[in-house]
Amino acid sequence: MWPRLPFDDPFVVTARDGTLFVCRLEVIEGEIRWVFISSNRAEYFGPVYAWEDTLEQIQTLVADWWEHKPDVWYADYPGR
Repeated sequence: MWPRLPFDDPFVVTARDGTLFVCRLEVIEGEIRWVFISSNRAEYFGPVYAWEDTLEQIQTLVADWWEHKPDVWYADYPGR
């Protein structure tokens, strides 16, 4: 059983370029990962959840991820 996560409900953050994302956590292939849904409804699998616990930490995480996108997976990722 997974521990209770601090972010049970989705919430919105803004990347540095102004792109809005709805953020939520999801278990994908045994890992807790961030899932980001953009304002144009594209769904992305972001980085593994590293126990970020403030909205400021998540804002930075999303902004860095969106700028560099080294680990972007789209919604058709196998095993979802």
